[in-house]
Amino acid sequence: MKIYCLPKIKELHISNYDLYICPFDVEFSEKINFVFGTNGLGKTTFLNIMQYAVIGPYIGKVQSRNWKEQQKLKRPTFEKYYFRSRMREQSDKAEVRVIFYLGNDKYEVIHSLYEHRLKKVFINNEEISGENVNYDTYEKKYCILSCINSFLFRIPIV
Repeated sequence: MKIYCLPKIKELHISNYDLYICPFDVEFSEKINFVFGTNGLGKTTFLNIMQYAVIGPYIGKVQSRNWKEQQKLKRPTFEKYYFRSRMREQSDKAEVRVIFYLGNDKYEVIHSLYEHRLKKVFINNEEISGENVNYDTYEKKYCILSCINSFLFRIPIV
């Protein structure tokens, strides 16, 4: 029997993002956490940042369509400058760092909130190296790889 683990978010750190008083550091409870407040305070943006920190810019499931006898795959994402557009004074240093566990493995992931880019990944405190590209470049490579490899999904380290 296969066991699937959901991420357990431990910490989230937002820096240089003027929608919030930064550094904006959150340590999550093991049990239950609430995000509440009146309209316009940034609750939805916070939840979207949390999602982006863990899985990148992806929203929804992979969509496919046939075109010229070839299947094209597309993964819907946040708009390219979704987080940048929410800053009053844009900072190229705006970023989010998340620490979460997937099974017994500890992940630390840092994303730019300005450049639509994954900055660093650590698994069990060891940095994962690889080509550092923005998500648009990654998606172009992803689609080419998926077509070449009979639509097998590969998740290369970027």
